[in-house]
Amino acid sequence: MANPALVRMLGYPDLQSLTAVDLEIGGYGDQADRQRWRAAIERDGISSGFEVQWRRHDGTTLWVCEHARAVRDGEGRVLYYEGVVEDVTQRKRAEAELLERIRLASLTAGVCSALARGDALSEFLRRCVELMVQHLGLAFARIWTLSPPENALDLQASAGLYTHIDGPHRRILVGQSKIGIIAQERRPHLTNQVIGDPHVQDQEWARKEGMRAFAGYPLIAEDRMVGVMAMFSRQPLTDFAFQAMAPIADSIALAIREDRVGRALRESEDRYRDLVEHSHDLICTHDLDGRLLSVNRAAVRLMGFEPEEMVGMNIRDGLAPEVRGKFDAYLTTLRTHGAASGLMIVLTRSGERRIWEYDNTVRTEGVGSPVVRGLARDITDRLRADRERDKLIRELQEAVSKAKTLSGLLPICASCKKIRDDRGYWNRIESYIADHSEAEFSHGICPECFNRLYPEYREGPEGDSQTGKTKP
Repeated sequence: MANPALVRMLGYPDLQSLTAVDLEIGGYGDQADRQRWRAAIERDGISSGFEVQWRRHDGTTLWVCEHARAVRDGEGRVLYYEGVVEDVTQRKRAEAELLERIRLASLTAGVCSALARGDALSEFLRRCVELMVQHLGLAFARIWTLSPPENALDLQASAGLYTHIDGPHRRILVGQSKIGIIAQERRPHLTNQVIGDPHVQDQEWARKEGMRAFAGYPLIAEDRMVGVMAMFSRQPLTDFAFQAMAPIADSIALAIREDRVGRALRESEDRYRDLVEHSHDLICTHDLDGRLLSVNRAAVRLMGFEPEEMVGMNIRDGLAPEVRGKFDAYLTTLRTHGAASGLMIVLTRSGERRIWEYDNTVRTEGVGSPVVRGLARDITDRLRADRERDKLIRELQEAVSKAKTLSGLLPICASCKKIRDDRGYWNRIESYIADHSEAEFSHGICPECFNRLYPEYREGPEGDSQTGKTKP
């Protein structure tokens, strides 16, 4: 028998309808609970505070708290049970919500803690999916990151039922399957009805594994798609859980984005460092007092010092004595105009003088104190080569100036063969040529003149003599 309150509590139209139900068969949400209750009351004779789910007339369930005892006959046989039943559905719901909030808060704290540890991205993502499975009781959870060049999602972490990341879902093209569609549409997909959901293609697998809920979130940071986070559960997920996972997804997305930005920055810095270290120009930074803060290999090599010796050195101490007095003017120019350029003479460790051509600027943004960016080139060899070239040019010009050539129309006497110069004087031909060229004369006598002037020394009819032969 039952009172009217129990009839109303269980949603039956009347007492007769309720008493017609065999509680042993259909009254409990889980028949195993009924068996545990009977075992306890038959053992102890009383059951106090036993909380269990009962089934209403419409098939829904409610939580009740039973306080009952067994009524026995004289031989100790159980005749019936009597007691009080209290509807604790609201309390159980509140407790469940509180427990869920605690779990989600613990999950959020765990993700933040993992993020603060500064581990590699792969380790951070692995820790995140493990925390999801642990705190939410999920079947499994996974995270993919987007590879922009291929427009594909690469599986980075998996925990729960599946922990491998090299299976058939290791790479998913954007727009394909439920995961790729989430990335393409940039919207979460949440459901507590996995069976029958068209986005879950492998329905046979879902039935076999008893999957009830699915939640998939696009990982977006600074309006950039960076990946997808997804999870399956054998228990329904509440609306609160669906909503609470969104900020966690945002935190994970931000971590992925920062890792990529950081990696790109590190690669850029490495390329810049490589460029600086392998540059033939001298690159350094110094403060406004001239103290060196950093130097590249070229500066170290040319100066002959070790890097640790140069960092902290004042540039003034490395200048040639005759130009050290001008260093204050250089610093004043930097402070006043933010830039300075010119030549400086430095002394290497071995005492050699080198000439540097510099072009330096002051950086004030993004630094605590002004920093001078120094860029210089050793032009000693170039200046030496320039001096050698200039010397050679002067020598050539001097040689050319001394070289004399004859050209143009020369007025010559048809009889005596004298040449008239620019002043109108007639000069012997050898005198004129000697004055206007570098030619020198040695005198001799041709055969014809020899025979004419000295006939007594003629040798034969053709005029052969010791001075040569007469031209026909």
